[in-house]
Amino acid sequence: MKFHLPNVKRIVQTPRTIAVTALLILWAIITATNFPWHTSFTGWDNLHPEYNFWTNFTRAIFGVWQAHEGLGHTGGHGYAATIPHTMITLLESIVLPTQYIRSTFTFLMLAIGMLGCFALAERILQKKSVTLQAAGAFFAAAYYLLNFGTVQQFATQLEAFIVQYAAAPLLLLFALKLTDRWSRKDALLFLTISVISTTQGFIPPLFITYVIILTILVTTQVLVKPNRRTLTIALFILVSTLCVNAYWLLPVAHFTLTSINNFLQSYNNLLSTQSWIDANNAYGTLSNLSVLKGFPSQAVNMIERGVTVYVFDAWLQHLRNPIVVILGWSSFAIIIVGFHSSERSQ
Repeated sequence: MKFHLPNVKRIVQTPRTIAVTALLILWAIITATNFPWHTSFTGWDNLHPEYNFWTNFTRAIFGVWQAHEGLGHTGGHGYAATIPHTMITLLESIVLPTQYIRSTFTFLMLAIGMLGCFALAERILQKKSVTLQAAGAFFAAAYYLLNFGTVQQFATQLEAFIVQYAAAPLLLLFALKLTDRWSRKDALLFLTISVISTTQGFIPPLFITYVIILTILVTTQVLVKPNRRTLTIALFILVSTLCVNAYWLLPVAHFTLTSINNFLQSYNNLLSTQSWIDANNAYGTLSNLSVLKGFPSQAVNMIERGVTVYVFDAWLQHLRNPIVVILGWSSFAIIIVGFHSSERSQ
């Protein structure tokens, strides 16, 4: 019996392999130049379970009452949703020094989001030629990796946001695959990723945003293929998503029903809410949308000799370059045209 080895040279030269390799090189360059090799990494509303895993597990499990915050109060965040993140960082601690656990998790989420976006775009372009499919997926993933919105999300990150960045493309991919063709394997993968990604529920509005997008996706699929089978799968996706997240949704629901006024009448809320609304309105323009410039870009690093230095000062100067502005508007136009074309092809 003769065994024929695969043509390695041919495999390496396939458009898909070239595209994925190029993306991994981009990610490696970003990681190597931004990884805090000689210090620790932190963000805002910090989650640092690596400093005391047991304490963080107990705070998450008994998430309704947060005794360690002030004099203790009923928690409005999805505290229980941090359990998957704490478990992952616990596994990291087996092989990594404490100071590298958070930073490694951060850049891992960046890589997963990039590759997930590639797979999702590849699925959307499945009817195109192999070369066009790989090229389109590459540019979609490269944009997802390199845009200023991603920079703002990861430079001063909070775990809920970066977990959603990583998980959203994969969740939408498997939701799309399931509504196209039911598969037990894909259903299991969707549920598994849903469980791991429940960390996004630490900030409940993030989960609401995800559910809205997921609902739009599966509803569109039902409208395109209006039959009982597609409707059943769509309901499975939505109901299973709620069930998987119930362990943190129920405590948040308890807070909403019993203690929401404590939050609404707090001095922090009364003093800051209008400023957040004003910041959102100020940055909710087409010119800012074209380069994904949000209000985090106004974060102040320090004031030196009367001059305000922003956290993203170098990026803000970069975005004033006319060429960058043109590229931003061009990318925005391509996205709009692509969306319109995909709608027509349905």
